[in-house]
Amino acid sequence: KSIWSLGYTIEDAAELRVARSVKFGGFTFQSDINKVGVWTFNGLADHIVSDGATTSFANLSGLAQAANYKFAPLSNNFYFRLNEESDAALDSGDNKGIESITINVNRTLTPEYESRGVDSLYIVEPREQGLIVGTMTVRFREFNATLQDLYTWSAGFTRLKAEMYHDGEQIGAGVNTSFKFQFPSMEIQSIAGSEIANNNSLMK
Repeated sequence: KSIWSLGYTIEDAAELRVARSVKFGGFTFQSDINKVGVWTFNGLADHIVSDGATTSFANLSGLAQAANYKFAPLSNNFYFRLNEESDAALDSGDNKGIESITINVNRTLTPEYESRGVDSLYIVEPREQGLIVGTMTVRFREFNATLQDLYTWSAGFTRLKAEMYHDGEQIGAGVNTSFKFQFPSMEIQSIAGSEIANNNSLMK
């Protein structure tokens, strides 16, 4: 239900843009191992203004980083764990060798328009339709049924559970910064990369 205003500057032209009344509908996290991870957010705004905004380019570009907001890079302390939903709790014995992971969480937002006497070109608060849908795509290093029995799980509609964890450096003092995704119940939707092999194929 949260509504935001999103302001950003276009440096070369010293211009300001403000997306008013943004309602976010989802995000995607994508990471290839040993490369920079990328977060992408999507949402709907009332409209974008450059004139008549409640702030200015000078105000926005002059902001100092608040003391309680700091950044820390993520390290290589990463794991991805997977087993059947009916198995014991996930632990280090369930670590899987993966090359990339993409996590997408999305809720459908529908824009609506109404006659409001003024500015009726602009939408009212978008409605949420349907359930929030979460999907995860993982590329394993190899096809190996002793490590992850994908075809048996898929054919049997086996429920799985998974966990992905990243950590980084400390901010100030204390524990490392970190984030963790946990999936208590999942089902395989599709398996790719299982075409007929040849001597030069790497079966991912």
